[in-house]
Amino acid sequence: MKKSKFAAILLAVLMLTQTFWVNVDAASAVLSIIPSIDEDLPKGNLLKFSRFNAANCLVYWECSGATLSYDDDENGGYIRVSNISASHNGPVYTPGETIEAGKYLFTGYFRTQRVGQITELRLIFGQKTGEALTAYVYPTNDWLKVEYYIDLTDELTSIKVCGGAPAIMRQDYCFDHFSLVPVDEIPENAPSTFGTPVTPDDVKAVIGSDSVAWAWDPKTEAQYEVNGIAINNDFSGFIGMASRNGITEPEIVQYARQYEGTHLTDMFTSVNDVCSMFPNNVVTSYLDKYYWTEENGEPVDYSEQSQAKGSYYLYKTLAVDPIGVLNEAFSDMGVNHWLSFRMNDVHDMATETTSIIFSEFYHKHPEVRRVQHHSYVGNFDKAMNYTHESVREYMLGFINEALNRYDCYGIELDFQRELWLWHIGGEYNGVEILNDFMRKVDELMSVYEEKYGHEIKLAVTVAYDIETNFDFGLDIITWVTEGLIDWISPSCRFSTTDTDIPVKMWDSLCEAYDVVLAPRIDPSRLSSRYGAANVGMDIETLSATAANYFSQGADKISLFNYYRDSNNFFTSGEKFNSKTPGEATSWSVLCTIGSYEKLMYMNRRCILSWKDMSPLWESTVSYLPKTLHKGGFATFRIPVGDVIDGSDLTLKFSVSTNEAIKNPPVVYINSTPCEYIGLDLCRGAFTDRRLMCYDVPESVYGDTYMVIEIMNQTHDPFEIDHMEVYVEGPEIVLE
Repeated sequence: MKKSKFAAILLAVLMLTQTFWVNVDAASAVLSIIPSIDEDLPKGNLLKFSRFNAANCLVYWECSGATLSYDDDENGGYIRVSNISASHNGPVYTPGETIEAGKYLFTGYFRTQRVGQITELRLIFGQKTGEALTAYVYPTNDWLKVEYYIDLTDELTSIKVCGGAPAIMRQDYCFDHFSLVPVDEIPENAPSTFGTPVTPDDVKAVIGSDSVAWAWDPKTEAQYEVNGIAINNDFSGFIGMASRNGITEPEIVQYARQYEGTHLTDMFTSVNDVCSMFPNNVVTSYLDKYYWTEENGEPVDYSEQSQAKGSYYLYKTLAVDPIGVLNEAFSDMGVNHWLSFRMNDVHDMATETTSIIFSEFYHKHPEVRRVQHHSYVGNFDKAMNYTHESVREYMLGFINEALNRYDCYGIELDFQRELWLWHIGGEYNGVEILNDFMRKVDELMSVYEEKYGHEIKLAVTVAYDIETNFDFGLDIITWVTEGLIDWISPSCRFSTTDTDIPVKMWDSLCEAYDVVLAPRIDPSRLSSRYGAANVGMDIETLSATAANYFSQGADKISLFNYYRDSNNFFTSGEKFNSKTPGEATSWSVLCTIGSYEKLMYMNRRCILSWKDMSPLWESTVSYLPKTLHKGGFATFRIPVGDVIDGSDLTLKFSVSTNEAIKNPPVVYINSTPCEYIGLDLCRGAFTDRRLMCYDVPESVYGDTYMVIEIMNQTHDPFEIDHMEVYVEGPEIVLE
């Protein structure tokens, strides 16, 4: 197989946290990569029993959260973490004796056997007070030496070691040797200080080599033009953790400021699901639910539930409006802040009779639910029916409350939560009803534009193509031609990320009417076929999707369910949230996928996915699995986007029989024959079958789409259940 020419990101960041940012003495860091395992490497089983070993600091550390085993090899052996999930979350080491506050030099040797696939090493030094010192390192080699100084302000209670994501990898970092040595002073010439990334020159100076391909550095990043990223932030998570972590108003500001230096240009704060995130006179808020003692005829107590408890803490104990604080903080940063309204959220509606998420309107008005003619079947049957004027006035009233309270850049109507706006059969008649509703929203916004003295933008998130939207009663063309909307985010719904949204068609409409086009990667998961395991998006699949969207004319990339409950990228590791495993950190993703120019240098994994939402009278189907009989052709299309000089492309697909492997199928891409080059394993849970690999001819690199024809020339049928095009980006030359 081809060797990757695009090295992993190399970065070292040191920062102190106490749930949120704190101002304490910073640490300094020196990072080095061991270019050869034969030089300066500790020998023997120094860590066989999880022991930190140094001449003047010998402490036994107990390990929890993972099972360790010792492997001996010609290089002296290493510790292996056997539990993938635990190793991802990080085994925790606790000292057998007290580690006093003071200055220390930490040295650690690490080894990974999956070079280029584990992109992060994270070390968290917990202190007695709960403060923690966190170091991030992004390796480019299988052996890694990390050496830096730490200034402990209190006793050290634990050290946690974290690696890549369990959905991607099969083995985490191996630990070969640690030392923690007291020092009198931290040298003044330590190359990295609190919150400052190590630059390529820093690293080269340490290791004496020009082999470092890339490190995040503001000067280097400035060479890339940024298109932009929008994030739809489910604010209920932030509210839920507010009281738990005892945040203050300055820390709410820091929640916004964590995004400085990334490609974020627009933040959409979701102000409701079924309930409201802020107190108002129309929609039941989570603060209201704090006081409820009865719901739907049943006794309830939500005072300890996270959203209700957090709302009480923020709005009553702190007496602060967090959405208002964020609105001002993002504006001060130059990030456009929007209020996002979920137009028809159905969380918990399938079976629950009481829920923290249910509003008073939901209980009092069962007559407006979209299914009245038979018993309920799932959540969507209980969605609101916009045929009823009371529903439309209810939502207009809530939008009015929000605009009256917040002077924002714009508002978003999120119709993907949910598209089921009408009684069954009422979709076509609903078109004009919804058009009239959109005109009333526009009139309402005009009132507040006059009040605040500036234009207020209107965005919509809708289904993946124009025809499907019309079938759901959304007349996008009228909204655009009448100048009712300023931003469109076409999107899948939830079951997978649609990698084949017809962005070029959307661009033809949006460009003519100066509407921003920001296709949404929604949600943070990907599957290659209906019913297949969902795999968390990593930097390669995110880069592939974003590069394709930009290549077809997108203005920005929109992310949904990539929100963070913390105010610090580095406190919860490489995950965006609990549903989003990925081998890249939030920081590296948000400094990558908003730039078309930068994406052209990234390794991109273009997965054939499917469309997860269709009208009731159409079947939601995927393109895979597909069975090929002898002599039969199957044709597929994978959008790849632009490819620049120096890139290499490989088509990969699974087959179900050894006979097909022995007699490789004939493959054409865009009418050009492709050469079979061997087998590969599939990363992630898309399939457990081996992948057949074909070299993609350079003559088709300039085509946005790869149309793939596969012919079975064996006697036996075989099945394909996964397909992708892997784009290996060219080397980055640092200036």
